[in-house]
Amino acid sequence: MYKKFVYVLTVAFLAVAVAGIFGCTTTTSSSTTKDPGRLASTPEVTTVLTPSYSGGTVTLSMGSIIVSGSVVTLTSDMMKIFIGTTPSDITSWDSVTYTIITTTSQPIDIVFVLDNTGSMASRIQTVKDSISAFAASLEADGVDARFAGVVFGDYSSTKSNMGSYSKEYESLDFDNTTSSEAVVSNVLPLVNAGQLDSWLDSITGYSGNDGAENPLDGVMDAYRNFSWRSTAQKIIIVVTDIYAHQVNATTPSANYPSGVTTYSPISSFSITDCINELRENATVHVISPLYTSTRTDGHADVRDLADGLGEGKTTAVTNTGGKWIVLPTSGDIDFNELGITTYITSGTLVTLSYSIASGSTVYVHVLIDYNLDGTYDTEWYGTLTASSASATGAGDGLVNPTSEN
Repeated sequence: MYKKFVYVLTVAFLAVAVAGIFGCTTTTSSSTTKDPGRLASTPEVTTVLTPSYSGGTVTLSMGSIIVSGSVVTLTSDMMKIFIGTTPSDITSWDSVTYTIITTTSQPIDIVFVLDNTGSMASRIQTVKDSISAFAASLEADGVDARFAGVVFGDYSSTKSNMGSYSKEYESLDFDNTTSSEAVVSNVLPLVNAGQLDSWLDSITGYSGNDGAENPLDGVMDAYRNFSWRSTAQKIIIVVTDIYAHQVNATTPSANYPSGVTTYSPISSFSITDCINELRENATVHVISPLYTSTRTDGHADVRDLADGLGEGKTTAVTNTGGKWIVLPTSGDIDFNELGITTYITSGTLVTLSYSIASGSTVYVHVLIDYNLDGTYDTEWYGTLTASSASATGAGDGLVNPTSEN
C-alpha cells in the first residue's frame, strides 16, 4: 500500500511536470506601460522563477502559481514585465514585450530531502520506492528533469562537542557526487533515475536521538551548494514526521540535542533564515505533521517552508510558493488521496529580447494580476548579471520591500 502511495506521489508530480513541458499555447504581450513600483503589501502568493540569458534572449522559467488549491494559467493580460538598470528609478522603467511559451520543455531540478530517523523506519523504504518510481517515470516520459537527494537526522556535519551523538547526513548532488557532510561538491556526470535508485538503496537509517530533527541544514546545503542548472526550476521536496531544530535567539536550547546546551549546536539556520533566502528562488513542498498550536519550545514547524497554514495559524502563510501536505498520523501514505495532483502543476516559460553587456547587471520586475481585478497580486524582483554571452540571476526574496528595505 505504501509503495502504491509513493508511486502515486511520483506520478502526480510527473503529471504536473509533464503539463509544464508539453503545453500547447503561445501568447505575446506587447503593450508598453511604466513600472508602478514594488508592491506595498505582502503578495497573495509567492512567484518563483529562474532567470537566464543567452545571445540577446532573456528566459524566465517560472514555477506554478496555485491559488486556493487551483492552478492559475498565466496569460499575457495578467502579467507585466519590466527591465531597468537603476533600482532607485524603478518607476521610469518601461514594460517589455515578451512571449509565453508552453510548447517548450522546461528543465526541472528536484531535490528530495528525507527524514531518515527511527520514527520514519516503517515508512522510509516505501518513500524510497516512490521516489525511484517517480524519477523513472519522468525519464520515460522524456521530461528534462534531474534528481538529487539528502537524508538527515540531527547533526549534518562533525562538530567539536557532540557527546554520544554522531553525524547523521548523506547527500547525492545532481552531478553524481556523494557526501556525508554538508559541503560543496565538484561537477561530475549528471544523475539519472538509476543512479538515484542505487543511492537510495545504499542508505541505512539513523537514530535521530532526540525528538526534533535537522532538515534545515539539508535544505540549505542543497540550495546553496548543489550543481543546479542555471535555466532549471529549483524544486525541493521535504518529507518528515517531526518538528525541526533551528537557531533561535529567544529559546537557544531548541538547537541542541535534548536541549543540552553544553553540546555543539545542531543547525546553522533558523526557519526564517531559510525562507528569506529561498523565497522567489526555489519552491519547497513539504509533507509533514499537522500541529494545531504554536510551538513554545523554540523548534520550527517544517511546513512553514511551504505555503499554507503553519502551526497555530488561521491565515495561510506566503513563503516559497510550495505546498504543504499533511502527513497521516499512522499507516501508509497515498499521495493521490492527499491531493498531490492538485498542488503540483505546470510552470510557465517566458522569453523576451534584451541585450545585456558583459559584466553588467540589469533588474527584472514581474508583476502579476492573476484574477484580473486591476490590482497586482504578486511579484518577482531580481537581478541578471552578465558574464560573456550569458547571465544568471536570483530574486531578492523580500515579501514587502517598502518595510524591509
